[in-house]
Amino acid sequence: MIVDWHCHWIPAALADAMIEAGVPFHAQGKPTDWGPRLANLDRLGVTRQVLSLPGLFGIDNLPLEQSLPLVRIFNDSTAELVSKDPHRFAGIASLPLADMSQAIAELERAVDSGLIGAILPNDGFLTRADAERWRPLFEVANHRSVHLFIHPGSLPEVRKNFGAEPAPGDNAVYRQTGLYTQARISPAALTFLLTDFLDPFPNVTIQIANLGGTLPFVAERLGAIAVRDGASPPDFSRKNILFDTASFGRNSISLACEVLGARRIIFGTDSPIFDVAIPLEGVRQAHLDETEKAGIFAGQSLRSS
Repeated sequence: MIVDWHCHWIPAALADAMIEAGVPFHAQGKPTDWGPRLANLDRLGVTRQVLSLPGLFGIDNLPLEQSLPLVRIFNDSTAELVSKDPHRFAGIASLPLADMSQAIAELERAVDSGLIGAILPNDGFLTRADAERWRPLFEVANHRSVHLFIHPGSLPEVRKNFGAEPAPGDNAVYRQTGLYTQARISPAALTFLLTDFLDPFPNVTIQIANLGGTLPFVAERLGAIAVRDGASPPDFSRKNILFDTASFGRNSISLACEVLGARRIIFGTDSPIFDVAIPLEGVRQAHLDETEKAGIFAGQSLRSS
């Protein structure tokens, strides 16, 4: 079994509603055509996808009167798709981030409809103080034992527009989509791993996108800083945090497994934005035994139902 925990889709009803509301489309915001997509998954042997709405589209952080109807369309469409083929799909809700009480209400409504959790922007967790804003939502998530997907995404108060078209020249696409986006995942990962924020929420499963940003590469430097300051090296083994493989290959996946622990890694692709085959072959070619690879593909300890 191969479960893809990091993949996205755009329901046709959502695309129509965005056009009607005058909400700009992201470059990859066209409705999903399931025929060729499923054929490709079958060819590659991917048995299930856990679907979410990309946080970088910015729909979830629009003003409440705009975001709420749009995220509800996504959540209802996803729940309907999952109900029709639960062996092929699971779903993660999008929330209206401008209003915490409405975000909590939508999380509960989505879970009641059959979705397994929600996607949240990593910019909401860049520091321990930032994370406090989300405590009421985490309390409900803990009570409902849901899955929270920490994905690249901005908030208006952070004033970082990930969705803007990069200016030509100076490797702008690599800088924005590769380096900057990846780097901003890492502070959120440290908030979850190395502070006490998650301590009251043992029933919440956290998925951090893209191998935790730059964390596997800088972990040794963090350890050196700790030694310099007379502290113990940082411990990345918190059991309810996992990291997906989206868009990465053999070398990065091997390093992440060594630094973060192979049992902390789950398979993800960032499909359809990136090629499913890249992390698929990355796991298969990684410096791991077959049991470790099987655990990554199966989603480790995460629920797949």
